Amino acid sequence: MFSTLDFGMNQRVASNLVGLLRQGGTLLIYVPDLLEEVSQMCAVMSSLEPLEEYRRGKTDIRKPDRFTKRVEPFVAHRVELCVAQVLAAGTNLRQLNFLERTHDRRLIVLEFERNA
Repeated sequence: MFSTLDFGMNQRVASNLVGLLRQGGTLLIYVPDLLEEVSQMCAVMSSLEPLEEYRRGKTDIRKPDRFTKRVEPFVAHRVELCVAQVLAAGTNLRQLNFLERTHDRRLIVLEFERNA
């Protein structure tokens, strides 16, 4: 399991993921609702700059790494960019759902099917 916050989604990553699927195969991607992370960064920085960067496509979020506990920059791409990359790699978006988590956070679940 990995997170798009660790490396971001680009065309190469999307193509490699879709390349692992058979025709008609399903790819599920769970993405944190990054707008929540961005709004927290705005509060910490007392600035709307992270929101403006995110609105334009991506921003860096500084937060503790889950394993090392060191504060690291993570890439926050808009979910629409992730969807566009995976669609361009030869899939159809079958479903988009939201899963509520603790502390008013949620995940966005994207279900793609490889084109026949």
